[in-house]
Amino acid sequence: MASAFQETSGHLEVALRNGVARELERRHRRLGRPGAWWDDPARELNVAAHQAIGKARTDLRKWGKPVTGDYLVTALGFGFWRYLLTTRYTSTLWPSARRAFPHLPGKDRKLVERQVGNLHRLRNRNSHGEPVWHLPLHALREDLYDVMGYLSRELVEFAEDGCRIDGLLSDPPVRLGRGDEAGWRA
Repeated sequence: MASAFQETSGHLEVALRNGVARELERRHRRLGRPGAWWDDPARELNVAAHQAIGKARTDLRKWGKPVTGDYLVTALGFGFWRYLLTTRYTSTLWPSARRAFPHLPGKDRKLVERQVGNLHRLRNRNSHGEPVWHLPLHALREDLYDVMGYLSRELVEFAEDGCRIDGLLSDPPVRLGRGDEAGWRA
């Protein structure tokens, strides 16, 4: 179950980061700011974001990769992109980042933040080898496909082709929990 979610959520992670980065770059150019958006000349990003960008730059150098936009975007973890969707950025980055979600009903940043937050927690559990069978997997599947659908209808079609989540949910190899672990879903 964990690997099935990891496979499919990988598609979401790539589309999310590329879409948000594209829109932030467009915003940066539109505002006529020097450098790149991640240089943060207007000081809009918080300390944690700056630390993540610094670590990504260090990692790229260590790996012998150029510190360019495409490489930097891929070196930033899912958590970086998740936290760009939080309340802190509602009036600064969100109006532009929202454009990465053309199929989002309305302008509900909170909905995207909640769903991406749920998926980020699931991804972290998966990455640390923690069990996931007792989590609200049906609801997390809905979050996954909802967010992919906000980004691109074609992404949903692509991800569904070969996705193992539905098969495992309908015929699980172990008895699934009710997903009522305290504090799991936001």
